[in-house]
Amino acid sequence: MGVVEILKPHNLEAYQEINNLLESGIKKIAIPRATGSGKTYIMGALAEKYNSDKKLVLEPTRPLLKSIKEDFDEFSITNTDFITYQKLIRMSDEDIAA
Repeated sequence: MGVVEILKPHNLEAYQEINNLLESGIKKIAIPRATGSGKTYIMGALAEKYNSDKKLVLEPTRPLLKSIKEDFDEFSITNTDFITYQKLIRMSDEDIAA
C-alpha cells in the first residue's frame, strides 16, 4: 500500500491540487495547514509519486525531521534531503546550490 491510499478525503483533494500544480511546471510549493492535519502524509504521497526526483524537506526541528525520515524510509521514498530551517539560514548560496 502506498501513501496516497491512506490519505483522508480532505488531504486527497489537496494532494490532487498540488500534483496538478507540479505537473503544470511549478516546482516549489508550501502546504500551509494546521498542526496535525496530515501535511506529512500529503508530502509523503507526493514524494512517493516523484520518488526519482530530488526533494528537500524543511522542518523547524530535528525530531520532526527524524519522524518524517522514518516515514519516508518505511515507504521506500528516496532522493530526499532533510534539513531544519536554522540549518538553511546558515547555509551559503554554494551549499544551497549543491
